Amino acid sequence: MEIKNGSIIKTKDGEYVVKEIMKMVNPFTLKPIIMCLVNVGGLQRTISENDIISVRNNHLKNIEEP
Repeated sequence: MEIKNGSIIKTKDGEYVVKEIMKMVNPFTLKPIIMCLVNVGGLQRTISENDIISVRNNHLKNIEEP
């Protein structure tokens, strides 16, 4: 899945527009995790890449990636 700023991600709670992407490392497993920062009702919320169902990329003619 290719996630960029401005992409629309779909989770079980709804669809959100990505404001910023952060790459973090899980301190227990030392594996990298991608966290997406989204705006929900005026509040910022982070969504892990494990919670993302699909991505609609605005930049490439709204191609949906599973």
